[in-house]
Amino acid sequence: MPRKKRPLLRFILRSLLCIILLLTFTAGIGWWYFHPATEETVNVIYGQRNGVDLNYQIVRPANNPNCLLYTSPSPRDRG
Repeated sequence: MPRKKRPLLRFILRSLLCIILLLTFTAGIGWWYFHPATEETVNVIYGQRNGVDLNYQIVRPANNPNCLLYTSPSPRDRG
């Protein structure tokens, strides 16, 4: 009787291993896609208001620095 259980157990363990590997691979690809290599330039001052510097935070792709990815003044930078 234990002989019949072993192929089923092997099948279940191999299936679980394949599922875990697939999920790990998918998570790695997702992390790589949503967290690309970037260069960050902080506190680029573009003016003043009421004696407080107004500044940008610039994030550019590391592989193609000619393309501007994101610029935004942050309300947190107002002091």
